[in-house]
Amino acid sequence: MYGTVSDAVLNLAMTDDKRTASALWAAIGAVFRANKAPRAIFLNHEFHSMTQGDLSIDAYRVRMKEKADEPRDVGQPVYEPNLVLNPPRGLNEVYSNVADNIAGMQPLTFAAARTRSSSKSRARKTRKKCAPPPPSRLLPPLMAVTNGAAAAGRPAS
Repeated sequence: MYGTVSDAVLNLAMTDDKRTASALWAAIGAVFRANKAPRAIFLNHEFHSMTQGDLSIDAYRVRMKEKADEPRDVGQPVYEPNLVLNPPRGLNEVYSNVADNIAGMQPLTFAAARTRSSSKSRARKTRKKCAPPPPSRLLPPLMAVTNGAAAAGRPAS
C-alpha cells in the first residue's frame, strides 16, 4: 500500500512507522474527510460567484452545471432550484431579461431554463444576422476633389 499512495498523502496520514494497511487507509480517509467543509465552502463560492464573461450562453450553462456538480463530491449537492436560479444572476447585460423569464417558469427545471436561455441566444444571433448594416456603410465614400475648385469655394466641374 505504501507504494500506491503519494508521499504527500502518506506524510499527512502516518504518525508512526508501525501502521497496518488498514490503519493507514483509515488515516487517509480521515485526512480527506477533514478537508470536506473548507472544500465545500470554496466550491459553493465558485458556483455562486460565476459570471458569463465572454462565454457563449451554452458554454456558460455547461460550465455552471459542472460547477454545480463539484460540491456533491464533498456532500453538499446543489439542488435543481438553485441550479436554475443562480445562472441568470451572472449573465451578461444583453441577456438580463432572461432572469425574469426563468423566474416565472413552471416547473422550474434546469432543462427548461437552458432551453429558454438558448432560445434567447439564438434569437439574438438571428437578429444580428438579419439587421441592416449601420448607416455609415450605406453612404458612398466621399470623392476627393482634384482640381482645387472646392478649396476655393467654387463648385467642382
